[in-house]
Parts: sequence; structure tokens; C-alpha cells
Amino acid sequence: MARVCVVGAGAWGTAIANLAAVKATVVLWVHGEDTLMTLRDVRENTLYLPGVRLRDNVEPTDDLLGAWRSADAIILAVPTQRLRAMFRKLAPELRRPSVPLLNLSKGLELETHLRMSQLLCEDLELSDYDHYAALSGPNFAPEIARNLPADTVIASRGPGMRRHFQELLSGGSLRAYTSADLVGVELGGALKNVYAVAAGLSDGLGFGDSSKASLIVRSLHELVKVATALGADPATINGLAGAGDLVATSFSRLSRNRMAGEAIGRGTPASELQTGQRTVIEGLPTLEALAKIAELSSIDLPIVHQLHGIVAGSVTPLVGLQRLMSRETKSEF
Repeated sequence: MARVCVVGAGAWGTAIANLAAVKATVVLWVHGEDTLMTLRDVRENTLYLPGVRLRDNVEPTDDLLGAWRSADAIILAVPTQRLRAMFRKLAPELRRPSVPLLNLSKGLELETHLRMSQLLCEDLELSDYDHYAALSGPNFAPEIARNLPADTVIASRGPGMRRHFQELLSGGSLRAYTSADLVGVELGGALKNVYAVAAGLSDGLGFGDSSKASLIVRSLHELVKVATALGADPATINGLAGAGDLVATSFSRLSRNRMAGEAIGRGTPASELQTGQRTVIEGLPTLEALAKIAELSSIDLPIVHQLHGIVAGSVTPLVGLQRLMSRETKSEF
């Protein structure tokens, strides 16, 4: 049986470890002694994924190098802003060309605005990383862990990598599609988090379904515009990795980004949202990166522009809305 190393024991990492364990032996790397002991003794991630028992062939460990070196494939479930440090720590291992690597995180690095495949190549000083793949789609860890049906997309430049992980993770409840558009899948997963914050803001302000539907559709329009400018295929953004993920995160009570926007709409300063939270609200640092990309590339993203001001505290949500609604009238497309 194949041996898979899952790096990161948050909700998503734990759910994917259980999913992969249907077809492989899984070593789950855990950061933190308390979490490690709980996973070993209770066989449940009571902190991040309560109520879901670990499969018998999932082995929690705190030995990252040992787990990595013994694996036939690697799955990364590490928050975006921590990945550079992880890549630098594991640079010698990442240079092993025969080990497939699947990244689950969705975001852009705040300081460089890089996608995760770009970040990996930059740290390893490579022009391309042929054994890298990315997964993105309308997927929430608690639902996947409880075997509720869902679809996802796995993208890589080389067809072998995406097919490898498609076979590993597809099963009775998860249907994995493949894509050659790595740029689009990475951008769709990252940028929709920003617009989910905006959708939550609409909820927090008490607006109705008409308002939210209008906002989501115009958000998708912006997402397609910026992703296409950055090299994505528009079809990808209109698929599961873009529109599908945007719809899920804009409506679900499980979406941290939507919940963050709702809190802002109700008056909580954005600077206070991450305080005391174990889980990461990826949409907030990605908003900073996207606003800078739009500025540097002269891409007109009105929703992003107003949301950035609201999150920064330079404009109130209602003033931001007024500015959006009072823009010059024009054709939809």
C-alpha cells in the first residue's frame, strides 16, 4: 500500500488524511504536542474537527523529516502565509524530483503576491516544479470528513501529477476533476476568499438576497477579469475552482471568510478578528495582496477597492456601498 504524508493537522489536513487513508497508509504531521497526544490517544482531532474519528491507518507524528522521507506522496495543508518558511525548512526534500506534492492552501503570499507554485519555484530557484499539484473547489472540511458528496479540481502542469492525486482522493463522496490550468485553479481558490469577505459584509449589514446575489455575480466578474489578466483560463474561473468555491464560501456558515465579513459589517474592526483564533482567515491578507496587484497592474476592481478601504478602517461599510452604487452607469459586459 502506498504511503502518504499529510503535513498539517488542521481541519482540512485531518479530513484529507482520512480520505487518503481509504487507499493508502497516511502519516499525519502534527504541530503541537497537545494535539499530537490527543490524536494518538483519542483518535479524534477534538480541536479542529470534532466528532470525526481518525481511520486506523492514519499515524499522527511530530517527526516531519521522517514522515516526509518515508512517503511516496506529500499533501501540504499549511496556511498560506507559513508556506515559505516550510519550503525553506524542507528545501533538500523538495528537490527530490520523484515525489508528487499536492498543495491544499488557498491564498497569495502577502509580501510578494505570489501564488504557491510560484513561491515554491522561487525558493528552490527553479523555472518550474513538474511534480507540484494544487487542489481547489467548493469544499469544507467538516462536510468532506462526514462523507457528504462534493466535487473538487486538481491541477498540475504535468498530466501524471493531477491523475495521481485524482485517483488517490476520488471515492464514493468526493469526485475529483483534473485541470491543466494550474494558474486558474490557484487563483480561483485564493481570490474567492476576498469576495467571500464582501458577501459576509452584506450579511452583517442586514442586506437581502437580491443584494447578495448581485454582489456575488459582480464579484465573479471581477475575479474573471483579474485572473485572466494574470494568465488564467476564464473557463476555470467559471468552474468549480472559481465560481463553485465562491458560491460555497459566500453562503456557508462554515466559511471563516464570510463570517469575518459579517463581523465587520456588524462593527467589529478587522484588526481584531484574528485575535485568539487558531484558524486563519485567508481572505484578509489575500485582500491586501489583491489590492496591490490591481494598483500595480491598473486593473479596475471596484469591489476590491472599496472592501480594502473598509477593512483598513478608512471608510465605513455604508460609505463603501454608496460609492459602489453611485459609479457611472454602463453596459453589464
